[in-house]
Amino acid sequence: PENLLLNYDKWTVNPDNFIQYGPQGILANNFSLSQGSQLLRLESASSTAGAPLNVTLKDFNLETLTSFADTDSALVGGIINGEAQLRDIQTELKFDANLVVNKLRFQKDELGTLRLDANNASTDAIEINAALTGVHELRVNGFYYTKDGGSLDLNLNLDKLDLESVESISGGQIRDGSGAISANLSAKGPLTAPKILGNLNFKDAGFNVKYVNSYFRIPQETINFTDQGIRFNSFTLIDSLDKTARIDGMIYTKNYQDFSFDLDLRTNNFRALNSTEKDNELIYGTVYLSTNLQI
Repeated sequence: PENLLLNYDKWTVNPDNFIQYGPQGILANNFSLSQGSQLLRLESASSTAGAPLNVTLKDFNLETLTSFADTDSALVGGIINGEAQLRDIQTELKFDANLVVNKLRFQKDELGTLRLDANNASTDAIEINAALTGVHELRVNGFYYTKDGGSLDLNLNLDKLDLESVESISGGQIRDGSGAISANLSAKGPLTAPKILGNLNFKDAGFNVKYVNSYFRIPQETINFTDQGIRFNSFTLIDSLDKTARIDGMIYTKNYQDFSFDLDLRTNNFRALNSTEKDNELIYGTVYLSTNLQI
């Protein structure tokens, strides 16, 4: 108890704690780790081995966990509060979880507050209800079915993806973002061939693509996801000199692994590339396109 370190920081543990593991299952007694206001507690619901295991998190820094998986503890951060219960751990694990992550961030971008309710009370199914609010506005609900390679029955409502705060999650490829993306999508069917239906909408969107170092605007456009694939209906991209690139047509797919194309691309002196060797040492320079292409 006096010498416990997590990520090189000293933590407090109760002197009479123990976790027993045997043929009848796991028994956790008074096992709690604390540092300041942070707390992680494991406690069996009764003194019987194999009883449900209750997990409590209070003001727990996500960096304490992510640093075990990645030496860069600044990669993912946030403060977790919530509870979970694990049952039938040695046979067919069942769980209920209710968690809140405040100030969730990825690298330097704060993403908002994440609320997650999940359970697998139904046979071979995990029910998910999640919401991200604050910076971005996102809701996901439905089921993930674990049998036969896995399948989905999920609805995604993206009310706002703030492009000003996506540089980190885009791997640094999207810079100087503005405006927002919204979406109403459903994903159903097996993972090998999910059926994705709905719309992806751009509103006053603008961003610099690092790979080509060009700034593009998408004032008000929609991409449609249909049972045939992805549809573009006069989808217009505007460069920093107010020249346009317009895409019409379909990307056909049934499984999002195999694709065929029926696209028209029209551009008029559109600046597609404006990079230096520092941006991309493989391909760099300035390229303007005037095209009438069928793909």
